[in-house]
Amino acid sequence: MISVVIPCYNEEKCISECLRSLAGQKTFRDYEVIVVDNGSTDGTAEVARRFESALPLRLISEPRKGRGAARKAGCAAAKGDIILSTDADAVVPTDWIETMVAGFSDAGTVGVTGTCYITDQSWLTNAVFNFVQPAVTVAQRLFFGSYWVLGSNGGFRKDAYEKMGGYNAGLNSQEDTQFSLLLREHGVIRLIPKLRVRTSGRRFSRGVFVGLFEYVRSFFERYLLRKKDVYLRDAR
Repeated sequence: MISVVIPCYNEEKCISECLRSLAGQKTFRDYEVIVVDNGSTDGTAEVARRFESALPLRLISEPRKGRGAARKAGCAAAKGDIILSTDADAVVPTDWIETMVAGFSDAGTVGVTGTCYITDQSWLTNAVFNFVQPAVTVAQRLFFGSYWVLGSNGGFRKDAYEKMGGYNAGLNSQEDTQFSLLLREHGVIRLIPKLRVRTSGRRFSRGVFVGLFEYVRSFFERYLLRKKDVYLRDAR
């Protein structure tokens, strides 16, 4: 069994395309999709329920606000031996599940990750982000000794997840960074370069460098200044 966990907050405009891409997976594997409604005030839950006939979908609620809490709740509900993670504003390729699972062919691999790209902003913003994001992924390996499991395009073994304690429910940003730093103590995190997920560029609507600054700021506050409460202005 494979579990796909999707945290969401006020994603009624995006989640249908995400779930449609999961319904179109070319796989014979048993899988479930767990949508974690993180206190949405719009029609996110109603939109998700429309896919109950097309997907083995479970909709659960997590009242504690924050991406860490939502991801942790989804993983706690997961029945699969491998848990895959994506976001409600992401669209995965049709071979996503198969390619992810193939990444665990080595028993020493505890996590896999791909990259992401955007297409919905200006040509300059799209081009800069689509260069920077994969480059940062490689830089993580060079500077930190390991890749990080991207929240929008990653996966991990459930037994390793449970050993390292899972996501930090108190984090609203950098939750996948901290998770990965702990997960790597239990095995190898592998990058699958060809595995790309399209995601929303809405965080860069004010400009690519403004959007990137938010991620850089939250990283430095969390890991250099050691702040416990670090928030993105738009963590969706």
